[in-house]
Amino acid sequence: MGYSTHGTSLNQQGGGNLGCRMARQVRWGLARHYRGVVLLGSDCPGLETTDLRQALQLLNLG
Repeated sequence: MGYSTHGTSLNQQGGGNLGCRMARQVRWGLARHYRGVVLLGSDCPGLETTDLRQALQLLNLG
């Protein structure tokens, strides 16, 4: 189940190894016609909102 807040969607991962869980979330987003999917792990506690915004801007440049 996902929910949206501030233009984002958060989902439960489901089971399986990391690769399976990541692939499932990418498929979930693309099936809903999202322009892209960003996967963020809990091992990145130092990331700031500005880091994510910059990454998304760079990705949108293609």
